[in-house]
Amino acid sequence: MLVAAVMVLSGCASATEDVTTTSPSPETPVNPWDLPLEERPDLFDPCAEIPVEAVEEGVGLPLEVVEQFQNYKPGELISCGWKTDEVHVSLLSTWKSREEFLADSTVSVIDADSNATGRPSLRMQEAADSTNMGCLHLFFTEVGAVMYKMSLVTSLEQFKGERFVDSCDALDQAIKPVISRLPQGDF
Repeated sequence: MLVAAVMVLSGCASATEDVTTTSPSPETPVNPWDLPLEERPDLFDPCAEIPVEAVEEGVGLPLEVVEQFQNYKPGELISCGWKTDEVHVSLLSTWKSREEFLADSTVSVIDADSNATGRPSLRMQEAADSTNMGCLHLFFTEVGAVMYKMSLVTSLEQFKGERFVDSCDALDQAIKPVISRLPQGDF
């Protein structure tokens, strides 16, 4: 009996001798843009997360909803938009990558390394916009690409009562109250 007890205890001792303690390693942050689409976080919903009051503050006028600018395809595309007598504004989010936007022939790059808004962005305009009355900023965040687009709609290119305003300068003013509401993580 004594031999059996010693064998059991020695077995326990050897099992405990092999036990090592390791502290868990901190998890390395994952770039969501490197994940397959189905594993990425939920796409940012600018229409729900950015209050229209912030957009109105930037534009300086009350806005009217434009139903044609609205899309709701979770994981693919979410957009909304408004208008005044001077401008059309849209917010959009998608998982379309920076490279895909740069290769898209429907838009042209104004500034690939824009930082006019205080955050890295891609400044573009629609290729068909020969009048330069529209401008858009793209932000590549941890929850998708977020686009803020503004188009001046009067022949005098008015914004906040001023005539012949550059559309990107107008966008830089209008986006200020919205910037803090954009998702974090610049990629």
